[in-house]
Amino acid sequence: MEDHRCRRLSATIAVSGLTTRLQRTAGLHLCYKSSTFDPPPVMRNVRRRRHMLWLRTILFTVLVPGTVLGLVPFALTASTKGQRIDLGTAHLTGFTLLLPGVAIIIWCFIDFIRRGRGTPAPYDPPRKLVVVGLYTYVRNPQYVGVILVAMSEAILFGRILLFGYAVFLAIGYHLFVRLYEEPTLRRKFGEEYVQYCAAVSRWLPHRSSFSTRRK
Repeated sequence: MEDHRCRRLSATIAVSGLTTRLQRTAGLHLCYKSSTFDPPPVMRNVRRRRHMLWLRTILFTVLVPGTVLGLVPFALTASTKGQRIDLGTAHLTGFTLLLPGVAIIIWCFIDFIRRGRGTPAPYDPPRKLVVVGLYTYVRNPQYVGVILVAMSEAILFGRILLFGYAVFLAIGYHLFVRLYEEPTLRRKFGEEYVQYCAAVSRWLPHRSSFSTRRK
Protein backbone atom coordinates (compact mmCIF):
# COMPACT_ATOMS: atom_id res chain seq x y z
CA MET A 1 0.00 0.00 0.00
CA GLU A 2 2.78 2.31 0.95
CA ASP A 3 4.61 1.47 -2.28
CA HIS A 4 1.48 2.31 -4.26
CA ARG A 5 1.23 5.72 -2.59
CA CYS A 6 4.91 6.40 -3.27
CA ARG A 7 4.47 5.53 -6.95
CA ARG A 8 1.42 7.84 -7.19
CA LEU A 9 3.35 10.66 -5.50
CA SER A 10 6.32 10.17 -7.83
CA ALA A 11 4.00 10.21 -10.86
CA THR A 12 2.34 13.42 -9.63
CA ILE A 13 5.72 15.11 -9.16
CA ALA A 14 6.87 14.00 -12.62
CA VAL A 15 3.69 15.30 -14.25
CA SER A 16 4.04 18.59 -12.36
CA GLY A 17 7.65 18.97 -13.48
CA LEU A 18 6.74 18.20 -17.08
CA THR A 19 3.91 20.76 -16.96
CA THR A 20 6.29 23.41 -15.63
CA ARG A 21 8.80 22.71 -18.39
CA LEU A 22 6.08 22.88 -21.03
CA GLN A 23 4.86 26.21 -19.66
CA ARG A 24 8.38 27.62 -19.72
CA THR A 25 8.91 26.38 -23.28
CA ALA A 26 5.60 27.89 -24.38
CA GLY A 27 6.52 31.16 -22.70
CA LEU A 28 9.87 31.28 -24.46
CA HIS A 29 8.17 30.46 -27.77
CA LEU A 30 5.67 33.28 -27.30
CA CYS A 31 8.46 35.69 -26.42
CA TYR A 32 10.34 34.63 -29.56
CA LYS A 33 7.27 35.08 -31.72
CA SER A 34 6.61 38.46 -30.16
CA SER A 35 10.18 39.65 -30.73
CA THR A 36 10.19 38.26 -34.27
CA PHE A 37 6.82 39.39 -35.59
CA ASP A 38 5.94 42.33 -33.38
CA PRO A 39 8.74 44.90 -33.77
CA PRO A 40 8.93 47.88 -31.41
CA PRO A 41 7.05 51.08 -32.32
CA VAL A 42 10.25 52.83 -33.45
CA MET A 43 10.96 50.12 -36.02
CA ARG A 44 7.37 50.17 -37.22
CA ASN A 45 7.57 53.93 -37.71
CA VAL A 46 10.83 53.61 -39.67
CA ARG A 47 9.31 50.97 -41.94
CA ARG A 48 6.19 53.03 -42.42
CA ARG A 49 8.21 56.11 -43.41
CA ARG A 50 10.30 54.08 -45.84
CA HIS A 51 7.20 52.60 -47.44
CA MET A 52 5.78 56.09 -47.82
CA LEU A 53 9.02 57.24 -49.49
CA TRP A 54 8.72 54.44 -52.04
CA LEU A 55 5.08 55.33 -52.67
CA ARG A 56 5.80 59.06 -53.12
CA THR A 57 8.74 58.29 -55.42
CA ILE A 58 6.60 56.01 -57.59
CA LEU A 59 3.90 58.68 -57.85
CA PHE A 60 6.50 61.31 -58.76
CA THR A 61 7.99 59.00 -61.40
CA VAL A 62 4.62 58.43 -63.01
CA LEU A 63 3.68 62.11 -62.98
CA VAL A 64 6.94 63.89 -63.88
CA PRO A 65 9.29 61.56 -65.82
CA GLY A 66 6.18 59.86 -67.18
CA THR A 67 5.02 63.18 -68.58
CA VAL A 68 8.42 64.46 -69.73
CA LEU A 69 9.47 61.21 -71.40
CA GLY A 70 6.07 59.75 -72.23
CA LEU A 71 3.17 62.10 -72.79
CA VAL A 72 5.11 65.01 -74.29
CA PRO A 73 7.08 62.93 -76.86
CA PHE A 74 3.88 61.09 -77.74
CA ALA A 75 2.09 64.39 -78.31
CA LEU A 76 4.97 65.67 -80.43
CA THR A 77 5.03 62.55 -82.60
CA ALA A 78 1.28 61.93 -82.79
CA SER A 79 0.99 64.36 -85.65
CA THR A 80 2.30 63.44 -89.09
CA LYS A 81 3.73 66.94 -89.39
CA GLY A 82 7.37 67.61 -88.79
CA GLN A 83 10.52 66.66 -90.62
CA ARG A 84 11.74 63.09 -90.32
CA ILE A 85 15.17 61.56 -90.63
CA ASP A 86 15.32 58.23 -92.41
CA LEU A 87 17.91 56.33 -90.38
CA GLY A 88 16.94 52.91 -91.69
CA THR A 89 17.95 50.15 -89.35
CA ALA A 90 20.32 52.59 -87.62
CA HIS A 91 17.36 53.89 -85.63
CA LEU A 92 17.66 50.75 -83.52
CA THR A 93 20.82 52.23 -82.02
CA GLY A 94 18.45 54.33 -79.95
CA PHE A 95 18.10 51.38 -77.62
CA THR A 96 21.78 51.78 -76.67
CA LEU A 97 20.79 55.10 -75.09
CA LEU A 98 17.32 54.11 -73.88
CA LEU A 99 18.30 51.21 -71.63
CA PRO A 100 21.21 52.95 -69.86
CA GLY A 101 19.10 56.09 -69.46
CA VAL A 102 16.26 54.23 -67.76
CA ALA A 103 18.72 52.30 -65.57
CA ILE A 104 20.40 55.55 -64.47
CA ILE A 105 17.08 57.14 -63.51
CA ILE A 106 15.97 54.12 -61.47
CA TRP A 107 19.36 53.80 -59.76
CA CYS A 108 19.34 57.48 -58.76
CA PHE A 109 15.81 57.31 -57.40
CA ILE A 110 16.69 54.27 -55.29
CA ASP A 111 19.71 56.10 -53.85
CA PHE A 112 17.48 59.06 -53.00
CA ILE A 113 15.29 56.78 -50.90
CA ARG A 114 17.90 54.52 -49.30
CA ARG A 115 20.75 56.97 -48.77
CA GLY A 116 19.11 60.38 -48.88
CA ARG A 117 15.90 59.42 -47.04
CA GLY A 118 13.87 61.51 -49.45
CA THR A 119 12.45 61.52 -52.97
CA PRO A 120 13.57 62.97 -56.33
CA ALA A 121 10.84 65.62 -56.12
CA PRO A 122 12.09 69.18 -55.46
CA TYR A 123 9.22 69.63 -52.98
CA ASP A 124 10.21 66.44 -51.08
CA PRO A 125 14.01 66.29 -51.40
CA PRO A 126 16.49 63.97 -49.63
CA ARG A 127 17.32 64.84 -46.03
CA LYS A 128 20.93 63.73 -46.49
CA LEU A 129 23.36 64.62 -49.24
CA VAL A 130 23.62 61.70 -51.66
CA VAL A 131 27.26 61.18 -52.68
CA VAL A 132 27.31 57.45 -53.44
CA GLY A 133 26.75 55.32 -56.52
CA LEU A 134 26.57 57.36 -59.71
CA TYR A 135 26.88 60.55 -57.67
CA THR A 136 30.57 59.83 -57.18
CA TYR A 137 31.03 60.35 -60.94
CA VAL A 138 28.76 63.30 -61.70
CA ARG A 139 26.54 65.59 -59.60
CA ASN A 140 23.39 65.27 -61.71
CA PRO A 141 23.19 61.73 -63.09
CA GLN A 142 19.39 61.63 -62.93
CA TYR A 143 19.17 64.49 -65.46
CA VAL A 144 21.80 62.82 -67.63
CA GLY A 145 19.57 59.73 -67.64
CA VAL A 146 16.56 61.78 -68.75
CA ILE A 147 18.52 63.36 -71.61
CA LEU A 148 19.73 59.93 -72.75
CA VAL A 149 16.15 58.65 -72.86
CA ALA A 150 14.98 61.76 -74.76
CA MET A 151 17.80 61.36 -77.30
CA SER A 152 16.99 57.66 -77.70
CA GLU A 153 13.37 58.52 -78.50
CA ALA A 154 14.51 61.02 -81.12
CA ILE A 155 16.71 58.38 -82.76
CA LEU A 156 14.10 55.62 -82.57
CA PHE A 157 11.34 57.76 -84.12
CA GLY A 158 13.64 59.75 -86.41
CA ARG A 159 11.92 63.06 -85.68
CA ILE A 160 13.78 66.37 -85.82
CA LEU A 161 11.25 67.75 -83.35
CA LEU A 162 12.31 65.23 -80.70
CA PHE A 163 15.97 66.15 -81.16
CA GLY A 164 15.00 69.74 -80.50
CA TYR A 165 13.01 68.62 -77.46
CA ALA A 166 16.06 66.80 -76.07
CA VAL A 167 18.17 69.95 -76.50
CA PHE A 168 15.43 71.98 -74.81
CA LEU A 169 15.47 69.59 -71.84
CA ALA A 170 19.27 69.79 -71.58
CA ILE A 171 19.22 73.60 -71.49
CA GLY A 172 16.29 73.63 -69.07
CA TYR A 173 18.00 71.23 -66.65
CA HIS A 174 21.22 73.22 -66.77
CA LEU A 175 19.42 76.46 -65.90
CA PHE A 176 17.40 74.70 -63.18
CA VAL A 177 20.56 73.27 -61.60
CA ARG A 178 22.50 76.53 -61.78
CA LEU A 179 19.76 78.92 -60.67
CA TYR A 180 17.76 76.86 -58.18
CA GLU A 181 19.10 73.45 -57.20
CA GLU A 182 22.73 74.30 -56.44
CA PRO A 183 21.96 77.42 -54.35
CA THR A 184 19.30 75.45 -52.44
CA LEU A 185 21.63 72.55 -51.70
CA ARG A 186 24.41 74.95 -50.71
CA ARG A 187 22.16 76.59 -48.13
CA LYS A 188 20.92 73.24 -46.86
CA PHE A 189 24.17 71.25 -46.61
CA GLY A 190 26.72 74.05 -46.33
CA GLU A 191 30.42 73.23 -46.54
CA GLU A 192 29.75 69.56 -47.24
CA TYR A 193 28.06 70.43 -50.52
CA VAL A 194 30.73 73.02 -51.39
CA GLN A 195 33.43 70.34 -51.04
CA TYR A 196 31.31 67.92 -53.07
CA CYS A 197 30.98 70.45 -55.91
CA ALA A 198 34.73 71.02 -55.87
CA ALA A 199 35.41 67.29 -56.19
CA VAL A 200 32.67 66.15 -58.60
CA SER A 201 31.77 67.68 -61.98
CA ARG A 202 28.32 68.99 -62.72
CA TRP A 203 27.90 67.20 -66.07
CA LEU A 204 31.13 65.48 -67.18
CA PRO A 205 31.51 62.09 -65.46
CA HIS A 206 34.80 61.19 -63.81
CA ARG A 207 35.80 59.03 -60.88
CA SER A 208 35.94 60.94 -57.59
CA SER A 209 37.14 59.87 -54.15
CA PHE A 210 34.82 62.29 -52.35
CA SER A 211 32.59 59.63 -50.79
CA THR A 212 35.68 57.69 -49.62
CA ARG A 213 37.19 60.76 -47.97
CA ARG A 214 33.85 61.56 -46.40
CA LYS A 215 33.75 58.17 -44.67
